[in-house]
Parts: sequence; C-alpha cells; structure tokens
Amino acid sequence: MKKIISVFLCIIIAFSVSASAFAQSSKPYVPEIIVTGFGRTDLIIDKGEPTEDQIFLPSMNRLKSALGELVFPLSMFLLFDSSDYFAKSLVKTANNLFKEIEFDNNGEPVYDKISLERESDYYTFRYDFRYDVTDTAKILNDYIEQIKEYHNVEKVALIPESMGGAVTLAYLYLYGYDSVDTVVFRSSAMMGISFIGKVFTKEIHINPQDVTGFINSFIQGQGNDKILERALVSNIAKFPVMLIANKLNRFFDKQKDYIYENSMCRMFGNLPGLWSFVPSEYYEKAKATMLDKDANRKLIEKIDVYQYEIKPAAAELFKKMQADGVKVALISNYGLHGVPLVENDGCMTDFLSHFSRQADRRFNLHSADEYMVCKRYDPYMV
Repeated sequence: MKKIISVFLCIIIAFSVSASAFAQSSKPYVPEIIVTGFGRTDLIIDKGEPTEDQIFLPSMNRLKSALGELVFPLSMFLLFDSSDYFAKSLVKTANNLFKEIEFDNNGEPVYDKISLERESDYYTFRYDFRYDVTDTAKILNDYIEQIKEYHNVEKVALIPESMGGAVTLAYLYLYGYDSVDTVVFRSSAMMGISFIGKVFTKEIHINPQDVTGFINSFIQGQGNDKILERALVSNIAKFPVMLIANKLNRFFDKQKDYIYENSMCRMFGNLPGLWSFVPSEYYEKAKATMLDKDANRKLIEKIDVYQYEIKPAAAELFKKMQADGVKVALISNYGLHGVPLVENDGCMTDFLSHFSRQADRRFNLHSADEYMVCKRYDPYMV
C-alpha cells in the first residue's frame, strides 16, 4: 500500500512540475532592447583607414592636443586679462576639435565618412546623436522589425536612456506601439533638459559652490576618508575656485556673443538631434539665439516637428498605451550634481527633474518643464 501511495505521489509531483514548466515556456519571449543615450556610442571618421580617428567623444590624443593649444592663451588671460586673445584661441581650438561633426544650415552632415564605433546588436540600439530624432526613429523602427523577425516574436520591450527617450517617443508617435510590450524610460530627457536650454540661450554662468559640488560628486563612498576628501575640496578649493569662476564669468559676459557667432551656433546649433534636449520654455528663445530663420529654414521645419507635434502628444499617448495593455514606466536617478556651467543653485538632478537642497534639509521643487512631465506621468512612475 505504501508503495502504491509513493508512486501516486511521484506521479502528482512530476505532473505538477511539468505543468509549471509548460506554463512558463508558453509565455511569449519578449526581447529587451536598450535605446542608448547621448554620446554613448563614439563617432569614428575614416573607419578602417590609416586616418581613422575618434571624433566624438574626442579621443584622448585630440583632447590633449586641444588643451595644449589653450595653455598659453588661458595663462595670458588669467595673468593679464587678455580676453580677446583667449576668446579667439578658444574658438579656433573648438572649431578644429569638433569640425568633423558639423552639420550645414539645413541640418545635413558636412562630412560623409562618419560611422559608429559599434553598430547596433540584438540587445542594444545605437545611433548617431547628431541626426533629428524623427530620422533616428525610422532607423529604430526598421531595427525593431529585424529583431522581431530574428527572434520570431510579435513584440519587444524598449528601455530608452537619456536622448533615447526622445528617439523612442518619436518612434511611438510616428510608428505606433503595436510592436511594443513594455517601455521603461530610464532617466529619459524626452521633454528636454534645462542645461541645454540655458546653453542654447547664452545663459552661461559658473557658480563656485556648484563647481566644488560637481567635483565632490566624483568622490564616492561614505567612509571617514571620503568625507574628509569632500570637506577638503569644499573648503580649501573654495577660494581659488571662486577667483577663477568670477574671472571666467566676466570673460563670458564680454565674449559670449563672439564665441556663439563664430563657433557655438554653427557647430552645435545646426545639429538637429540636440534640439530634442531643449525644453519648451527655452525653445523659441533658443532658436532666436542659435539659428537664422532664413538660412536655417529647413532645419527649423525639421526640429519643430518634435517640439510642437510629438512632445505635446506624449501624455495622451502614454495613457492610450496603458489602456491598450502596454506597460509604461519612468524611472529617475536622483543625487547627481548638474554641470556647473549654468545657474544650478545646488541642484540635485538626473537631468529629467531638478531639486534644490535647502538649509532646512527639505527639497523644494525648481520651476522646470522637465518636472511637469513627471507630474503628468505620475500614474506611470515606478
């Protein structure tokens, strides 16, 4: 009798395990695709040729050469206030450093022998950040179709980061979400970031406290030695940083028109992809600052699509996706210090939302277009 019961129990256990395994195996496989962020894939010129070089992010040799060219002009400026000489040297060096990534007034590449360091694989979608996000969205659509065919599936999961959020939003708006099971926006800047908005409107300002905070953000850890290192940076470096920051602020106030007219506008204003980073509150002023409405007419027509058609449709699009069974989430990573070239006021940021730590240790919300999107998408936050 005991043997019969034992055999019976073994059959039940075996059947249960098999049924569980069958249930798990019957669940459709959903490939996960990371849509990378700004500058996550380096740009290469003359790939495979003797003249091959990494142009963005610039190779270490390029950076060393550029910094070497600026040592003497910077010294002359710091010692003798030769701001005109330093401005001309800075413009010349910057233009030479970034000349290969340049686009023309219509938003088309000047150099045609630029390629990605690594192409997209079956887990990661890579792209050239310079192109308009609507153009990149078409490439993403083709890529998703290839992934579906390769894995013989109907849907994929998208995990966009940084600029990848704008690319993914453009894809969802232009091509729909029939092929999407899940989308997780991870610190995605699809509504723009105030840092680029301020740079594109000439609001350059260096706050000494932000500089020391930015440096301290690279000192990781909570041990006594790390606390001491951060204290030393905050106190010992404060005075020289303040002197240099104040001097550079006076330099920018005097020379920023020359720098923008002879370098910034042409070199970065003509890159369509960067305009997805400009928040709505800065957009028109940024266009007036960086572009010429006649010379850049075709470029403006192109970038306006994301700003005035795609971005405003995001909230309703996400709600409709969720109602149709698509899983949508936004994840933010706080605790990062903003780049100290604009007024940050001690911001903590993931470049999606900005908070300022006050003396009473509470967090007060900065008035930022980026945070409004978080409020609107609050049901999807995880």
